[in-house]
Formats: sequence, structure tokens, C-alpha cells
Amino acid sequence: MESEIFEVISRSMDTVLNIEAVEASMSLFDDKPHGMRGSGFVIDDQGYIITNSHVVSKYPEIKVIHKNEILDGQLVNSCPFMDLALIKVDEKLPVAELGDSSKIRIGQRVYLIGNPFGLRGTPTVGTGIISGIKRSIRISDLFLLDLIQTDAHLNPGNSGGPLIDIYGNVLGVTTATIAMGLGIGFSIPINIVKEFVKQVLTKGRYSIPDIGIDGFTITPGLNRLYKLGSDYGVLITSIFEGGPAEMAGLADTSLIDRIFPGEFPPKKYGSIISYDGQRVDGFEEFLRMVRTSQVGSKVKLGLIKRGESSEVEVEIGERS
Repeated sequence: MESEIFEVISRSMDTVLNIEAVEASMSLFDDKPHGMRGSGFVIDDQGYIITNSHVVSKYPEIKVIHKNEILDGQLVNSCPFMDLALIKVDEKLPVAELGDSSKIRIGQRVYLIGNPFGLRGTPTVGTGIISGIKRSIRISDLFLLDLIQTDAHLNPGNSGGPLIDIYGNVLGVTTATIAMGLGIGFSIPINIVKEFVKQVLTKGRYSIPDIGIDGFTITPGLNRLYKLGSDYGVLITSIFEGGPAEMAGLADTSLIDRIFPGEFPPKKYGSIISYDGQRVDGFEEFLRMVRTSQVGSKVKLGLIKRGESSEVEVEIGERS
């Protein structure tokens, strides 16, 4: 069994690449921090490579390194809110086997392959188990849904690398860890990645249903402390300009809200407590409701603001 695992890991390592996004005028081997380093893996025989958006989105030149061979990478599409990016190189490389993330089980053995700290040579392999599924985390203004949680150790540079099972099937794409969270790392399920690639290659972009708000979950404790008017729901913290929520009038505020715009928590927009008649317990649940709605359809949001209830109809838009 052990020899079979060695063979699986060796075969999978061959599909993993070192991704370096750098300033066009800088030397790739300069030690000064003027770029981003991460990992990626090949998904088909046409030279398409998956990595994280945060690895390649800030610098104009992408270098793909395979067995010390440096290739020029072309960014096909980057989706920051999903933290995914598709790159292409004009060369055939070994292709990873893509699995089915709907079949993962908590406790199953997995291996994480990547290039931590931009180390040269063969990729680094870590191991652990699936310790959670359908996890959601917020990183700054980015909210990632339905992630795979593992206890495999992550380091800077692992981002974009594959999470594989004992047969070498890719189950996810490494994306993030939690500061001070030892033994907690997250990967984007490969089924989400497959849909991302499909949309990019057929439509030229990836999009999901969206109404254009940001917020956080209301709890009974927050309601007692800040008198939000509800023990559950989503406190709206911002409304995106030109989005469906703004078009529906959710951004309209009263005179008192404009006089005191800096209060914490921000209550000028009110809170969402229902979605088409269904109770909304928190922001994560609300996002799932939106993302399973049809673009162009209309939904009714139940709101509470300054103790007063109301209902607003919003047309579902899309975010890409």
C-alpha cells in the first residue's frame, strides 16, 4: 500500500507548478519582495492551469515553473471573490486527475502539494485529514463559502496547489489559513473549480447571482448590545454602487442616518430578516439563498430598521 501511495504522490507532484507573478521590469530571481509566489496545477492537455486569484491578480507578468523550466503564463480569467484564476501556457504538461468533491468524507486521508516559500526543486508534500466541510470564512471583504477544512499544514506559497486523495484525485484548491489557527487550512472544492473553468471557457467569465450588499450575522448578544431590532438576520454594512440593492432603494437613508454616518455597528441600511418569506438566520445562509436564485428573478427581502419592519422587492443580478 505504501509503495502505491509513493507512486500516486510522485505522479501528482509532476502536475504541480510554481507560479510567480512579478513586475514586468524585475528579475525573476531577484530576492527583493516585488511579486507574489504560489502554486498551481494543470487541468487539461491544452495547457490550462488553476491557481488562486490572489497569487496572480496584482502583478502583470506571470511565470510558470515546471521542473526548473520557466514558461510564460497568460492570465485567462481571474475571479477575486472566488479566489480562483485560470492561466494558460503554450506547452503540454502532465495533467492532474480531477476528483468529485461531493464525495469527500470527514476523516479521510488527503495530501497537500505545493511550493511553500517559493522553494526551488520538487514540490513539497504535506498530509492530513479532511477535518470539516462546508466551512465559510471571511478574509477582509472576501467571503468564501463551502470550503474544505483540513489539518494539513499550510505555508505561504502553498496557495493554488492541489489537495488530493490517496488515489491522486484532486479534491480542492488550497486557498487560505486562519491567522493563529494551527492545523486549520482551507481548500476550494474541485466541483466549484470545474464550474468556474466551464464558465470561463464558454462565456469568457465566471459569474454568480448577487444583489450587491455586504454584512454580518446578527446574534442575540449583538442585538442586546446594539438594539438592532432582531435576534437574527443580516446587518447590512455596505451597499455596492450600481448594484441591485441600491437600485431597489435599500441605500436610501433618513436624515438622522446621514447626520450620524459613523456609528458602530452601521445601522443606517437596516437588517435583512427574511428572503422570499424564509427566515434568514445569518450572512452565510443569506449568501447561499442568493446564489441559488435565478439571475433576473425578483425576491422580497424582509427588513427591519430603527424598529420598523418593511419589505422590498429586489431583482437578482450577477457578480463576475
